[in-house]
Amino acid sequence: ILVVQLQSGRYMVIDGVHRFTSLKALGCNVIPVQVIDESKYAITTWHHCVSAGKWWQNLQQDPTLPWTTEARQETPFITVCQRHHEQYLYADDLGQAKLAAWSKGVASYSKSYTVERIAQGEINELSDEEVLLKYQPLDITEIEAVVARGETVPAGVTRFNISGRCLNLQVPLHILTEEATHV
Repeated sequence: ILVVQLQSGRYMVIDGVHRFTSLKALGCNVIPVQVIDESKYAITTWHHCVSAGKWWQNLQQDPTLPWTTEARQETPFITVCQRHHEQYLYADDLGQAKLAAWSKGVASYSKSYTVERIAQGEINELSDEEVLLKYQPLDITEIEAVVARGETVPAGVTRFNISGRCLNLQVPLHILTEEATHV
């Protein structure tokens, strides 16, 4: 479980949220984490490749989402590609609703369709039945603000590329559930 220290002094899980919540549910009193220095990670996003469906039609018709086909100087916050056509949502057009738009987009397909996560720069040719969604990452300050408000970013989109990751840590469960902590 990887964490970064926030400006407030608290820690935020950047990888392993499901492991963290599972260990808490198992009654663990201690959970091992690796603290990652800000110089050791880069924030990117996963692109999502999803089968076309009613979800995309519904998103296009949502009046709270100002879709455009206009390619501007600024990088779009969300780009949707289908059959050589692209539509964009720009952060300036979304204003304070940027996170809500992002969440709405991911929620529209993630529960009902298989999502193939694709790393930036590794995009293959799309079939006519596929839609590719490209998301721009939030910076760490924006992520901290989301967490401070008690909100979350959509699952499966933000990607932390981390160097110096400690792998295959094997701590017996009985140690994590004991009352006394081991350091």
